[in-house]
Amino acid sequence: MIQRIQLALETPIGFFLIVLFGLLLALLCVYGIMALRIRQRDVYRYRHARYFEAAEKAATGYRFIGQHHGSFFGRETQVRDQKERRALCIILPPEMATTDCCDRFGRFLDAREGRWPSHLASYSFVDCNHRFVTIQQGLLSSEATPLMSLTAYVKDKYFTTIDKEKVLMTIAHTMADLHTSHINTGETLYHGFLLPATIFIERDAAHRLSHLTIADTGFVLAMGPAAFYQRTQQLARGKIPLEKYRREELLSQIAMLAPEQREEKRVNTVGPAADFFAFGT
Repeated sequence: MIQRIQLALETPIGFFLIVLFGLLLALLCVYGIMALRIRQRDVYRYRHARYFEAAEKAATGYRFIGQHHGSFFGRETQVRDQKERRALCIILPPEMATTDCCDRFGRFLDAREGRWPSHLASYSFVDCNHRFVTIQQGLLSSEATPLMSLTAYVKDKYFTTIDKEKVLMTIAHTMADLHTSHINTGETLYHGFLLPATIFIERDAAHRLSHLTIADTGFVLAMGPAAFYQRTQQLARGKIPLEKYRREELLSQIAMLAPEQREEKRVNTVGPAADFFAFGT
């Protein structure tokens, strides 16, 4: 075999064919690596293709654009409405989108109907009919890029003492407002995932804080504390398909959650106090 290859290399046509074969093999390897990375980024779609296809079709009036990404709660994608306005769509995977979860999220929205704080990302679309689809407004810049998270903002050189005070006061007032409401079971509303990674910042031309938005409100309440605890355990074991930087960011902040959210025996005591703990840390 080696002798034949050597003989082939001695002829122009043989040399050309071997080089061509090598290039095709290299391209095949590159294609395989890229396909694997795409599959890892959107592993939810490959595991539950029909579910996510149905969820996308349910979001009538919106077009999905760009790449899908994993988030703590499910699959995240930018969408565009008929007026070309962009927003962020999060679809919970089928194992999380239970009937009880959807029902509790509906009760959460009913409890806040007509009284939605300006610093909580608002929901322009929700579908909880055998799936869990939400579209959140206020998490993208005017250029349709993701806003800077508080994780990044605290490291920014323009983050002044005055901005720090604004951030703390805004979060405190928003949570206090949220905690005044109850769902029809009597449970007090709470966020439950108040981390720097879920708080987003808009800045003005001078790089000063102009607006703060808290994302994913109502997800933890809808899941319930036991299911949320299991989700954090999946995160710790690397079972949630996230990009590396997102997983590391969340893992570094999970300790900010209240102890009762991180201890299985205490999850039944989770409530608004969890937000106060996260705020204090």
